[in-house]
Amino acid sequence: TTEAGWTIVLANFLPLRMNEREGYFMRKMSYMITKEKTNVLEWIREAKERSGLPQATGRRQVQFTFQKTNQGQLDDPGNLWSRTKAPLDAMVKCGLLIDDNDQWLELPRPIQSKGPQKATIIHLMDLEVVA
Repeated sequence: TTEAGWTIVLANFLPLRMNEREGYFMRKMSYMITKEKTNVLEWIREAKERSGLPQATGRRQVQFTFQKTNQGQLDDPGNLWSRTKAPLDAMVKCGLLIDDNDQWLELPRPIQSKGPQKATIIHLMDLEVVA
């Protein structure tokens, strides 16, 4: 937590890409998508409680960084943006975002990086507070 916002790190996790979500094996993918949503919601809820992240009271910016291992290939734009879906939905359910539409969310282009382990890094920042 900083004065400029809050950071959540989901270590050893990358959300599903669009190609994985729209795979040929839809039954299997439906199971994976449901499991991903459940896990991400639990992890974000735990991070919120552990670090005392405040409920959203106004518009927020959410900056995603998706860190892949040094061997991992970087995503094309469609896959990169699709990785934000489950975490954004979880943040709305946990109250960290009022909604994930343009009125309540500023969403810059996600950043991709490489490192020793995969991770999803989420930085939240209040843009305006509604009293």
